[in-house]
Amino acid sequence: MGDDREKEMRERIQYLFKNQGKKVNSVAIDKKEQRTLNRQINEETTISSKTIFRVLELFPECSINWLLTGKRSMEKASASG
Repeated sequence: MGDDREKEMRERIQYLFKNQGKKVNSVAIDKKEQRTLNRQINEETTISSKTIFRVLELFPECSINWLLTGKRSMEKASASG
């Protein structure tokens, strides 16, 4: 069951990259990060919390709840005030 959740989260990450027209190679800070992101996004390795935080940095409009669970809106609710 955990594998299914991770697979679904990976698909959401892939969707973000595709939807925004970004490529891992163009957003990675260095070669090490590029390899890590590529492996984790392409199902070779478990997705780390560091990668999740990096994705949220790259896509600040993305809701962490949506990214992790697929529930609610993909975009963060704007703060009222």
